[in-house]
This record gives sequence, structure tokens and C-alpha cells, in this order.
Amino acid sequence: MNKRLLILTFLIVSVLDAVGQERADSGATCGFGQLLQLRRRQDPQFDQRFRQAEKILQQQINRSKGARMGQETVYTLPIVVHVIHNGEAVGTTNNPSDASIQAMIAQLNTSWRKNGLQYGGADIGIQFQLAVRSPQCSATTGINRVNGSGVANYTTGGIAIDTYTGSADESAIKNLSRWPNTDYINIWVVNKIDGNSNIAGFAWFPQYNSALTDGIVVVASTVTGTNKTLVHEMGHVFNLFHTFHDGGDETTCPSSTSCATTGDNVCDTEPMLNVPCSTTLNTCTGAVFQTADASLNYTVKNNYMSYTNCQWMFTQGQKDRIRAALFAFRPGLITSSALLAPEASPASVCSVSAANGLSPYFGVSRFTLNTLDVYSNSSQADGSFYVDRTCNQRTTLTAGQSYSLLIQGAFDNYHYLKAYLDYNADGDFNDAGETLLTTVGGSVTATVTVPVNSSVVLNTALRLRIVADSPQGVAPTACSLSGDATYGSGQVEDYTVVIVPRSVFSIASGNWTTPGTWSCTCVPGATDLVSIQALHTVSISSGSKQALSLTLLGKLQYSPGSQLQLMRSP
Repeated sequence: MNKRLLILTFLIVSVLDAVGQERADSGATCGFGQLLQLRRRQDPQFDQRFRQAEKILQQQINRSKGARMGQETVYTLPIVVHVIHNGEAVGTTNNPSDASIQAMIAQLNTSWRKNGLQYGGADIGIQFQLAVRSPQCSATTGINRVNGSGVANYTTGGIAIDTYTGSADESAIKNLSRWPNTDYINIWVVNKIDGNSNIAGFAWFPQYNSALTDGIVVVASTVTGTNKTLVHEMGHVFNLFHTFHDGGDETTCPSSTSCATTGDNVCDTEPMLNVPCSTTLNTCTGAVFQTADASLNYTVKNNYMSYTNCQWMFTQGQKDRIRAALFAFRPGLITSSALLAPEASPASVCSVSAANGLSPYFGVSRFTLNTLDVYSNSSQADGSFYVDRTCNQRTTLTAGQSYSLLIQGAFDNYHYLKAYLDYNADGDFNDAGETLLTTVGGSVTATVTVPVNSSVVLNTALRLRIVADSPQGVAPTACSLSGDATYGSGQVEDYTVVIVPRSVFSIASGNWTTPGTWSCTCVPGATDLVSIQALHTVSISSGSKQALSLTLLGKLQYSPGSQLQLMRSP
């Protein structure tokens, strides 16, 4: 086994904790501390992995600090709501109406965007919208309704956080309806959690997580236009701890030795216990609660990540964590096409076979190309050797231009890494130039230059295939994974690329066949959009020349017997 793999396997054995929500004002206790302790008992390496993930997040926060000085981008992210009912009619408590779901999302957006006089703190600059495109590239409302009564224990005990006696297994319920977590934030609406209708919801942190469970669960009774459970749980999706997080069972005051590495790891939320809004003295500091928003006299008790019934704000520090988590662990939500009308898919290619089982160590962890940026996990954590991302993860490239392509293997373990692009849309990757790269490493960055020739199909969905497999066995192909019997096989992911024609314009008067006449320092051809600029005269001295189209602002001169053939009208 590779030495580097031996070092890294301790970081990747299992997923991080889910976090549950109950209200301090209701007298209920929180399930998060119990689950945290359970994970620590199950996995001695949990804290090590947790620290590693936090290190990645802090690095991203430091890289993003400059964004505050300029105009921040407001991101609208796609969500999908899966209502797991027991056969009740739409509009009843356990099967809330579309209007109730939309009201819940409106409350989420109002809170995250600080849209109202009573809202304090920071505008996160992130909002959410029900998807209009499904993973199969069909139209959708973004709301799926599924009868869960056939799953053992669901009707009486609801969903378990992981597993819980008398409740339905978490994965079994989520298997009823789940969309890719790289493209959508999954929200499951259920009747109960751990058999207890007082637990309002829970959610999973993003890093090192399984696509099979990632997302938010909320109890159906919270699906209203006033309840803020989803506001709170969405914070966990983007790496926010509870404001009273102490690293243990959340029943003692967080350490104050370093605000960036203890408690909730946010410096502008003072240490606190889980207390009701009516509490006046912060027993963790021995003083009155500090003002977090002077204009509204809000304190940490008013924070969405508390359990109070007076939640009205996030802080700037929490905003920094949220946006850093988006860029570091959930960038696919930005590049997802789930909020756009359905489009055509690429031509089918060979199906993927794997010689060995799913691997917790190997797979495509991150892939970037032009506007694409998708972070995922190993083949085991994604639950599949093959992930078809062609519907929602698409980018447009220009013929003749060069682009940087990054493939990162799961957890930076050494992999066979390969990339293919079906330039001529013939359903295979066997033609010359269609293998973009092949190497071995933890990650690779390569420059890809899009060809300019008649074999490249333009303005059409083309299939891009990324391969990451164990370096221990036979090298993978575009259609097969090998891996090995001990550590399993890696992963293939497919994306969509659309190539558009190159635009070539004159930069001086001259002959058509003189490269210096043109902006590309080349001779325009049949796949180019050509423009002759004002005051320029371009001459065709002999023979037949071609262009995809011509925009004529200057002059085009022909010698006897010469011609320009346009492949389509300008």
C-alpha cells in the first residue's frame, strides 16, 4: 500500500456528526451532544479528522477576507424538498402543502438576507430557491412527496439520527427520495425524529460527509412561514456550530482560550450556555450578555444558532464561516444548473464497470474546469462507482482557447487520474485528442487547449469524463475501473461541455492568409466567427477560403477566381 495512503487513511474512515435542534425555551435537551459523544466512542480518530476539516475551512476564510472590501456576490442556491408522509392528504400536518413549504423557504431567505427591520447582524449574501431542473434533466417543482409508511418503524417512530431504537433507519428513509448533494441541498420533511416530535431538525456538516445522508431533516410541524428551524439547520449545512458549542456534550461553558479554535470557532459570538431568552446574566462570563447588534440591542441569545425563541441574526464571523464552507466544501451548488430550464444531455457512452468494491479511499474529490467546481467524496461515500453530473454540471468553452483543469483524488491519496472529452459526439473517447490527460498522483493540474477543427462539434452538449482509481491495480480506462480487492475501486464522474466557435477579428489590413492580419495570430477557418473591423481591408488573393460567419465592418477584396465560403449566414 502506498505510504502516503497510510498517512491519510486515519482522516477518512467515517463521516462527521449530524447536529440536532431543540429549543432551550421548551425545556428539551439537545441531541447533538449525545451524537457527538457517540461518534467519539465509535471512532478514536474523529477529533483528528474534525481538526483537519477545520484547518481547511480556516484557510478558506483567510483567502476570502478580501471579499469584504469589494462587492460581494449574492448566491442563489438550489434546494429540493422531500416530504416523507404516511399516506396523509396534502395539506395535513405530516404532508404540508406547497404553500407551507414555500412560506418556510421565504422565512429562510428573509432571515439569511436580513430582509426586515427586526432582523439584525449580517446579510449572508446567500439565498435559496426550489429547483426547476431534476437530476434527469426534466422540469420539476422542487418538491417530492413520498409515502414512507412502508419503511419499518417510520409511521410510529419517524426517522432516526443515524440509528435509534424504534425509529426508521436514516439511510432507509433518505433512500426513498434523494438528489445529488453536489447539485442540490436536500431537505427531508418527516413526522418525527428519534421517535420524538420535540426534536425540530438536524443536519450534516459538509466535509468528509456521505452523499447518502447529507442534507437537512425537519419535522413537518415546523414547515410554516414563522418557524426558524430551517434557518438554524441551514447554518449547520455551512459549518456553523451552536453558539453554546463546547466541543463535548454542550453542557459546559466553552473555553475562552482562543475564540477562533474553541467554542463555536467564531470570535464575535461570546461563550454561552444553552439558555432561554429571558436570561440576563451570562454565567460563562459572569457579566451581562454583550451587545452583538447595537442598533437592535441584540446579544448572542438572539443568534440563529442558539436554541431560543428570539432568533434574529447571524454575525459577521458566522457569515465568514458560511461563505468559506460554500467555497471549500459545497462549490457545486454555485455551478449547478438546477435553477435553469432543462437542456439536452450529451451522447451516451460506454457504461462503467468496476473489478472491485466501493472504496472509502479512492474517488474524484474535486474537479474544476472553467466555471465548473465540484467537491465530492470517495466512491463509497458517494455510494457509486459512477456519478453522472452531465445534467446540472456544465460549462462552455471556446474553440482555440486554453483552460486549466484540476482533478483531485479523494483525500489526496495517490490515484490513477484521467480525463476524456468526446469532441466529435460519436459516443466514445477513442478519437485522436480525446484523452485530455493521464497521470498518477494525489492531484493534477493540466492545461487543456480546445482544438479548432471540423471534427469538433460546436454548440452541442459533449460528454467530459473524469477518472480517479486506486494506483495499486491495473490502470483504468474510460470505461473500466480496477482498484484492488483490499482498498476497492475508485470512481468515474461525467460532466457536460459545450464548445462555442472562436471569434476572430482583424487587427490590421492585410491578406486573409497572413496570421498577423488577425487577432488569433492565425488563419481563420471554417469553424471561426470572422469580423473585419472598420477601416481594415482584407484581401483573398487566390483560392477558396472558409469561415463560419462574417461580420463586415471594413472591406473584403477578392482577386479573380478567389472566393469566401460561409458555412452559415452572418
